[in-house]
Amino acid sequence: TKLLLSELGQGTVDWKLNFDGTLNEPVYLPARLPNLILNGVTGIAVGMSTDVPPHNIREIATLLDKLIVNPELSIGQLLRSKKFQGPDFPSGGEIITPISEIKNIYKKGIGTIKIRARYRKEKGAIVIDELPYQISGNKIIEQIALQMKDKKLPLVTDINDESDHKTPIRVVITPKSSRVDTNELMSHLFATTDLEKTVRVNMNVIGMDGKPKIYDLKALLMEWLTFRFQTVRKRLEFRLNEVESRLHILEGLMIVYLNIDEVIRIIREQEKPKEKLIKKFKLTDLQAESILNLRLRNLAKLEEQKIQLEKDDLETEQKSLVKLLKSKKEINQLIQKEILEDVHFTGSVTLGVATGARGLAKQSTIDLPYIYPRLAVYYSDAVIKMRTATHSKISKQWGYTVSGDMFLMPGATGDFAVEHSIQLEWNKHSGFSLLAGYKMIYGEYPFGTQAHIFPAFDMVWRSE
Repeated sequence: TKLLLSELGQGTVDWKLNFDGTLNEPVYLPARLPNLILNGVTGIAVGMSTDVPPHNIREIATLLDKLIVNPELSIGQLLRSKKFQGPDFPSGGEIITPISEIKNIYKKGIGTIKIRARYRKEKGAIVIDELPYQISGNKIIEQIALQMKDKKLPLVTDINDESDHKTPIRVVITPKSSRVDTNELMSHLFATTDLEKTVRVNMNVIGMDGKPKIYDLKALLMEWLTFRFQTVRKRLEFRLNEVESRLHILEGLMIVYLNIDEVIRIIREQEKPKEKLIKKFKLTDLQAESILNLRLRNLAKLEEQKIQLEKDDLETEQKSLVKLLKSKKEINQLIQKEILEDVHFTGSVTLGVATGARGLAKQSTIDLPYIYPRLAVYYSDAVIKMRTATHSKISKQWGYTVSGDMFLMPGATGDFAVEHSIQLEWNKHSGFSLLAGYKMIYGEYPFGTQAHIFPAFDMVWRSE
């Protein structure tokens, strides 16, 4: 919600009357990320339909970054990115469509993707913990139970839904005996139930020109980047207007403090002080109105100093905004920075694993943004080693060899043994406490400085 609405009141969008003309509503939302392709969408209109699958936020952010740096990249070059692995379905599952077909779908903007449930053996039973997109466990149970009732599934004696709030998907199938071939049974179920499903892809989207069109992946991302550039530019222009309006008022207020006795005399003696102030000090109507609205306590010397400080800060911001608005390159860099910030803010969990498209049937990448924070510091080719890392599911020594940014992971004890005499303490209430000198992303801290640094990124655990 924040990513969709946070810039709504910053002059980024046009407004129109709602259906009954009683309220104003935005023509569109100033999305900070391409929500359409991240969350996916399905819709039917007169004579056309739309089916856009959901995608991983980090993978899409990587593609957007590439297109900002080089808009001339071809769709083929874009799809060769190792960090982009295709659709990422929230309910998990295995994509069995070959990678060549998936790439072809993204080039044409239309096609189909086959996805099937994932299962494992557990104490003689078959446990299904990932399902195809938009398929519920109840539906699967109904389909299997119907086959059992019609005596079409003699190899199964029972099926139960053991899903709960901790395990959203857990369907347990009990085979007739331990001699039942699990793979043969599941092949039958894949063929006769929705445990295997074909997902349509039809990226038919209404563009910024108001016309529907089938987009390939690059065209869809470029359309959003064009929209985002315009949105950011409007936001900067809106802020510049706010700054200039405030500066205009502050200039009028400074005249009050430079001529305070004369201003007070005019206000006390004149029947129409506003007109006299405008004529005497060459003020605008807005400046004169703000002066007349001043409270007596705001005439104190301290208030004058505050106004001067505010004026200096706003003049600095004004110069920065004017410079930024003149440079397309700097606006694009700002967009890149904001995309990265939003990705770190939201975090992500990659659930959909594709055997054909991703080749990751036995590996997964799990982000734990709310359990283990990470802190990035500058030390080329540094090695970080933790003394202990204890968790209900993790108990091992951690080490990373990196070039450039390196990532620290707090353990249960909060003790670190790091090369280059970098030492930090972790406290769940106060964040990182610096015990030795090092250079951090946002500044330099000398040896012995006590500084509380709150984690700004998430820690990534790669399971093996």
